[in-house]
Amino acid sequence: SYIGDLRPANPSTFIIQYADDLFLLVPITSSNSSTQLEQEIINIQQWASNNFLQLILSKCYVLPILKSADPTLIHTLNHPKLKNIEVVTSVRFLGVYIDSRLSWQTHIQNVTSRAAQRLFPLRLLKPLVSRHQLSEIYTHTIRSLLEYCCPSFIGLSVQLSSSLETLQSRAHSIICHKDCKCSRLQPLTERRL
Repeated sequence: SYIGDLRPANPSTFIIQYADDLFLLVPITSSNSSTQLEQEIINIQQWASNNFLQLILSKCYVLPILKSADPTLIHTLNHPKLKNIEVVTSVRFLGVYIDSRLSWQTHIQNVTSRAAQRLFPLRLLKPLVSRHQLSEIYTHTIRSLLEYCCPSFIGLSVQLSSSLETLQSRAHSIICHKDCKCSRLQPLTERRL
């Protein structure tokens, strides 16, 4: 991999690497331990410099995932080189939205929004192709989006699962008709089992 030889400065830090992207998991348990995050970022900057690369801090984010309700722990980044790093409430990594509460809320909202935009072309194609072809188009362009990363939907709330099913129901009513009761599209909850 591109960054395979990058090692954390502290043994309690965990690095997730994918090609030229990485996630740092740094435990911050007190206001003093945010210096560990600073050390890790400086370590990455040094590694990048040694490998004739540049770390662009404007593309870096800090996503605080805190057990305590004290968000000030993360706002103690005081190293002058780190002032451009933005603190965010969610981040996208490999197509999955991770939020500061480790819930699926942000991911499902983004996925259903993108999938809903793909319903319009399905409507346009309805008079031109068969139901079977519409089902195939749905499967490849919409359901694949709704089911991306679904094996990890552990703890998905009934409400979020329902929003996925609602979008599939909308697609089903386009493919067949509004009052159709056929089982052309298997429920997503059953497919996740």
